[in-house]
Order: sequence, then C-alpha cells, then structure tokens
Amino acid sequence: MIGHKNSDQPIILPMDPDDLARHRRRHPKYTYWCGIQLDGCGRELADRLCRDGRVCHFAHHPDPDGTRPVCQRSANGEDSADHLFIKQGVTRWLGKQQLRGKTTIRDLGQGPGGAVDIHLPDRRHRLRFQMNGLDIPTWRRVDEELGEDADTVDWIFNHDGPVTREMLGRYGYSLRVRLETHGAERRVHIGAEHPDRAIDWTPLEECTISPGGLLTPAVESIRISAARPRPKPAGFLLQGSVAFTPDTASLVPDASPFAAAGRHLLMADVKPTDSRTVRALLSLPADAPVPAGNHVYRCTGAVRMLVTDPSRSSGAEWAIEANAFVRLNAHEAQRTGLWTPPPADQVAASDTPSPAPLPVAEPAQPPKQRQQPSPARPAPEPTTKRDRTDIVVAVRDALIRDAQLRARPTWETLARVADLGLDRLNDSDRRDLLIDVDRPLADDKPILSALVHSEGGGPLPYLASVLYALGLGRPESDAALKRWCAREIDRAHAAHGVPSRALPPRLPLQAPGEAWAPQRTAAVKNHQPTSSERLRTLIAHGERLLPDAQGKRSRLKSAIKDAQKWLRLRNSLRVTRQERLNGGASPSANHVEEALYRAIQAVERSQEQKRQTYIRESEAPAAPTRATKAGPPSPQQQRPTGVPVAPSELRRLLTETAVRGETATWEQLIGGERALTHDHPESIRWESLVNAEGQVTGDVPLLSSLVTDTGGGPVPYFRQILLALGFEVPETKQRLEEAWCREQVRCHAAHSTPRQAMPPSLLSKAWTKSTSLSKPQSATGTSPETERLTSEQIGELGARIKGFLAQTAMAGATITWSTIRHRLGDSLPWLPPEDQGELLVRADEATPADEPLLSALIVVGDHVMHPLYRHVAFSLEREVPESDEELQQRWAMDVLKLHALWRHR
Repeated sequence: MIGHKNSDQPIILPMDPDDLARHRRRHPKYTYWCGIQLDGCGRELADRLCRDGRVCHFAHHPDPDGTRPVCQRSANGEDSADHLFIKQGVTRWLGKQQLRGKTTIRDLGQGPGGAVDIHLPDRRHRLRFQMNGLDIPTWRRVDEELGEDADTVDWIFNHDGPVTREMLGRYGYSLRVRLETHGAERRVHIGAEHPDRAIDWTPLEECTISPGGLLTPAVESIRISAARPRPKPAGFLLQGSVAFTPDTASLVPDASPFAAAGRHLLMADVKPTDSRTVRALLSLPADAPVPAGNHVYRCTGAVRMLVTDPSRSSGAEWAIEANAFVRLNAHEAQRTGLWTPPPADQVAASDTPSPAPLPVAEPAQPPKQRQQPSPARPAPEPTTKRDRTDIVVAVRDALIRDAQLRARPTWETLARVADLGLDRLNDSDRRDLLIDVDRPLADDKPILSALVHSEGGGPLPYLASVLYALGLGRPESDAALKRWCAREIDRAHAAHGVPSRALPPRLPLQAPGEAWAPQRTAAVKNHQPTSSERLRTLIAHGERLLPDAQGKRSRLKSAIKDAQKWLRLRNSLRVTRQERLNGGASPSANHVEEALYRAIQAVERSQEQKRQTYIRESEAPAAPTRATKAGPPSPQQQRPTGVPVAPSELRRLLTETAVRGETATWEQLIGGERALTHDHPESIRWESLVNAEGQVTGDVPLLSSLVTDTGGGPVPYFRQILLALGFEVPETKQRLEEAWCREQVRCHAAHSTPRQAMPPSLLSKAWTKSTSLSKPQSATGTSPETERLTSEQIGELGARIKGFLAQTAMAGATITWSTIRHRLGDSLPWLPPEDQGELLVRADEATPADEPLLSALIVVGDHVMHPLYRHVAFSLEREVPESDEELQQRWAMDVLKLHALWRHR
C-alpha cells in the first residue's frame, strides 16, 4: 500500500529492474506498507531492486534487534488486492458517470476483501462484488438485507458457483468480474455470462447504470431493453395426465411472473389424475390454437408445474405449463367432471361437446335423416347473457394478445382470430361490442378498442361514439383522435407487453378550454361525475388563472373560497364554529358551481379581450399624430420581439410542467401576461427550447416535448429541435408523433413522485449537439453521405452483422442498430439508410428461402419493427404484404420462428 498502513491505494511493484528504477525516479516520495486492508501486519516495506536474475519485490524491514519480522499475511499474489482495485476503479467510474455513491469493503470472516458494496442512494441501487464463495441460503439472506434501502441489487461474482448457476436460471444471465494487470494497477472488467455462449467481457468504463441495473452491451442484447427482467420460475415435471377446460370469463392477472415470450396465459379449471379440480393459470405456446370455452382438453407430452419464489408481500405462485393438447370427445369430457352435455333440445345429436350457436353465425343444419320440410326458417333467437359474455371475453383476449405482439388488427383480422363470426356484425353492433370490451373504464387500464384500425390505417369510423359511451367525451378533431389513439396504443403495449412497464397517462380528448367545463348534458352511462369532482376540477382551473386575473381577481378568489367551503361542509371535515353557524342554509352545489364557472368565464373573456387589443394595436398602421412625432412610443405601445427566454427559467417551467404530469402551449408555459407583451417567433422559441435542454443523453428525456400547439399536438418546429439536438428525425409524421408522445411519457416518469421507470426512447442520436441544422460531418470534414461503402466493405461488414444476428437468435432476443454499431466500433461508420439496407441484404442473401430473414431481429426502440425490414424482404424477393398491419404481424411471427429455429443450433 502507498502512504501508510491504513491506506486503500494499492500498487503492483514493477518486476523488471529498469522499470523499477524509472518508477523510483518518477515517485521519489512514495513509501510502501504491508497494509491492514490487505490483512497485513502494518509494517513499512522496502522495494528491492534486483539485477542478479531475481525479480524485484517488496520486503519487510528487519526488526530493531536484527531478526526477521513475522507477518501473518498468506496471500501475496496480484489478485490479493483486487477488492481495493475494484474500489479504486468503481470510484473513478462513478465520477465519470456523475453519480454519488459510497463504497464499502466487507470482511466475511476470511479477512478484508470478501465483498465490495457500492450504494447509489440517488438511484436506490446497489452493486455487490462478491469475491468469495457463497451458498444459496446465505445469498438469499444477504440479498434481502441489501434490498431494504434499494429497489434493485446487482450481484457481480468473481468465481463460478451455485449462486451464478441460480442467477442463470432466474434471469438468463449472470454478471462476472475479473481484473487485468496494466502497469502498476489492475483494471476492472465486467462479464455477461450466458448459458449458450462464452462470457463477454467489457471494461468497466464502458458500462452504464440504467433504471434496471448495471448494463453492458452484452447484457443489453440479452435483456432486449433496459427494464430489469423478471425471474424465471422453477419447473417440476408432473406425472400422469392433466385435463383442463378454459375459463374465458376470468382474466389473467396483470404482470404475471409466468408471462414469457412465445407463450400466452389463460385461466382454466385443471384436473390432474387422481386429484381434485383446481383453478390454475395455464401457459401454452403462442402459436397453438386458442382453446375454446365449453370444451375439455388433455395435455400431451411433458407437463410441468411452474413455481415462483415467495416475495415479501405474498407467497409463492404456481402455474401449469403444457406444450401440446388434444380435445376430448363428449364421453371422455363427461368422465373428467369438467363438462356436462347440454339439454337435448339445445344441441343436435353429436358425440362431441360444442357451445351454443352464436346469433352472428349461420344456424347449424340438422342431420339429413331428421330434415323435414318447413315453410320458413325462423330467425335466430337473441343472444343470451352467457353467449354475450363469451364473445366479449374472446374479443378482449384477442386484443390483449395483439397488444403483447405490438400488432394492430383490422376488424376482419379480429373476426378471423376470434372465430366468432364477428365479420357479420353491422357497425352499430360492432360499436356496442367494443363498448362492452372496454368496460368498466379505469385510468390504469388502456382502451383496447384503439388497437383496431380501419382499412385505411386510421381509427375506426365509430370509435368516437365508443369513447363517448365510455364517458371520455368527444374528440375536437380527427387529428386529436389520432393523437389520442397513438397514446392509448402505447398504453396498451406498456400494460400487456413482455416485460410490462409503467403506464403513461391518458391524453384528454377535449380541447384544453373545454376539459374543465361542467357537464350540462345528460350523464353518460356508467360515468357521471359527482358535484364534488366537478367543483374540484373548477377550483384547480381557477387557481391556475388567479395570477393573471387582473381586474377580476377578487370575484374569482371569492368564488373559489365559496366552493372550497362547500366542499369542507360536504365532506364533514374540520369546520370552524362560524362556518357551522353560517352553514345552516348552505347554498346548493349547482349554485356554487355556476358562480365559479361564471367567474372563470369572466377572467378568460377579459384575457381574450386584452389579447385581441394587443393584436389590433400591433397590426394597425401608426397614425401621424402629434404624439407620435414628439417622441418614441411609450412602453405600453411596444411589444418586444426576438428576446429569447433564459434557459434556466425555461427549464424550470418545463420541469414544473413535467412534475404536474401535464403539457402546455408556449403561451401557457411562459405565463399569460408575458405572452401578451412579448412576441416570440418560432425561431426564438425553438432556439430557447434547445438551449434549455442542456446536456442531452439517452437517460434524459426531452423536456421540449411537453410544449404543444393549440390543438394539443407537436409544435411545428419540433423537427428543428430534434435536428439541433443531434437526433435522427423520424421520416413519417406518424413516427414523429409516436416519438413525441414517448418523450412526454419519459418526462412524466422521470419527474414523478416516486420516480417511475422510463420506457426506452424512440429517438436515436445521429451526431453531436449543434445549433446548426446542417448534416453531420465526418472526421475528414465531408458529409457522411458522400463516404459510401465499397463492395468489399459491404461484404465483410455483412458477414459480421450476420454473426451478431445469429447470436441474437440463439439467445432468443432482438438487437438495435445502435448496439450493432457499438459492437463493431469504428469499422461501422454512420451510414445513410440505403447503405444500412444494403448491409442487411448482404447479411441475409444466403438465408434459405424457407427460413425467416435474420434482419427481422433488428428493432427500433421498445421492440418495434425496423423500417428497413420491408426493403430487405422485397430486395431478397420475399413475399411482402401490402398493408403495414399485415407486415407487422408477419414480422412478429418471423421473430418467434427465428427464436425457435436457432434455439438448438
């Protein structure tokens, strides 16, 4: 150790005499000690320079009596100080990451250095470098202790053992650590161990901390996203046969630990051999046909019981996993006790059970021997309550599966998947069915009807009626409905995706000026706001208007106080004695609501009149009056233009908007009075927003996305903001709005209390931040688009990319283009889309025609199909669907097939 016996600064002495001589000249004041943190004796050491063939080494000074000192330190190799080099390297790494953390070296009974703990209080995260061996019970106990003040704990192991194998079984990977000697120090490398490939090592300096934990390029390819993967349940083989019947009326629990890629879950009544019937969760392959209700099935092949570890809040959960099943006939189904035949007058003669016919399907023909001439076939009877429930549940399940695959079906596709004859329904019946599918309305449940689109790709023509019947109001325009659908689709993907993520807030359908207005029409079915709810909404809106309510402030303030007083009396909270005396004849809710509503209208009319006055004065030509000739106009006659808002002030206003979980127009953001007296052209606005963003990284959302136009959509200059911040601008308007909505969700999640996990950004960096809107420049000063790849480079890079895609397929994962660029390093420069497509075509040109293209594994953002997938498939003469929805479904199936094909290669 350098300096003193309690020092934590280790050093490796150069063993070459010339190197040691140079080291002495470079550090003449260094003193060396047998450090206490190395389990040493604490005495001073001498650096021995040997030129007689021996290596240079440290040696203890002799005792005062000339005898050799006694030191109990047994480990003298380079790795004996690894815990100190880890502490040194992590401290330096945290400084570069601008993270505040505390590093502690643990003594686990075998001397200092048994483990190194790093606590990041701001992230509520812990890192545990385990240097000694550990058994599973001890690991469970320590993991619970470390998790008391942290949301996530990352374990990094020095040696292989039972715990690393447990981590592989739980998460599909484990983190390892090793140190490599470089001169007088040892540098830390983090490895990602995977069951199917060698450990991929990454220098600690290239690792990052994400909301899900420690992240390396290899870990990112395994996890697919920055979200922390849920533990894999343990499995036990079941003996004997297992029969089951689906329960279509019960929903699968949200965020089930048994959800997995390539499988779907359903609730069922399960009857194992020689056992009683239990209600259980059933896991089946995603490509298997969906079992229908009123039928009994028997699992074939291996059947396993899946069990999770008990959590702090609940016990262990379990489910049944089957890979194949067959439907039983009527006789076998009745023997299981899971089915009884319907009455003879409700079913035709048959040896298999079948559900009652639906009214939307054609009535079944009776057997020929029973046919008798009849004058006319009667109309089908109305749908029974049970039939209607089955249809609603089947449609809801089909839409949830589409949300899991990030697919958007048409009504015809939905009817074909649900197999219920839905294509025979008229628009009125379809609307009523979707209303039942999305009832009851809840803020934490997405509207699944938004997933269904018309033939033209837009929302259903009757979707507005569905939303109105659900109590969400009517959209003010088609553009507002499309923006609302884009957000609701993102909410559906967040709620039902694997893994699930935090649900973004729902966008309002009504205009900002109408969202708070009291309901003056008949209450919508199942959604009638109470008088207290309407008053609270009006109070919140009135309080936002108070600072700028000049001339009308006293009236508005008095109306707000009356409304608050009425709420206190209504809710029987703390009421003063005078209020109780005066509250004997309290005004009605309608009277208080009307007074507050009129006060708010008066303030808004006043502000609108003032705004129009300023506009007329600014547009009217100046009259040649004596006052104008005498001198310059007064400050009240001027409107300052071209004055940017201070970045710190604008960032504070944007942060406050994000904390409230809201969006705002430019005028609402900078304040009503200031918006009236300052005219900011678009160039000043986007320049101010760019300066307010500051340092933009992948973990920081774009606060400027919270600024909207008057209709609630993206501002016209949002593309300029992205260009100036160095992002690649989405090509289509739909992609731009999706990225804009995602950044709003990230802003609200990052500034929520408590802080929520941010979903991945849909934007990718193209070059460094610059206020210039020119294209990125290469190191030679030319545009990257002029540096086209040669045929030899395309062939070499295509082969390497194909290797990465094959590894990704074997891991059952997907990969982003940025990850490929990171792994290829400088050999893969910035490329225009045409060169990217040429590389992918070259990588897949040898793929057999009966196998999906490996390029399907390249995704954008949160598991979204890459836009070049259509180009690659078309270039290789693959069958390409015309509609985007069918292509999306084809792509999702290709990904599943690739994972299945490459799993055992």
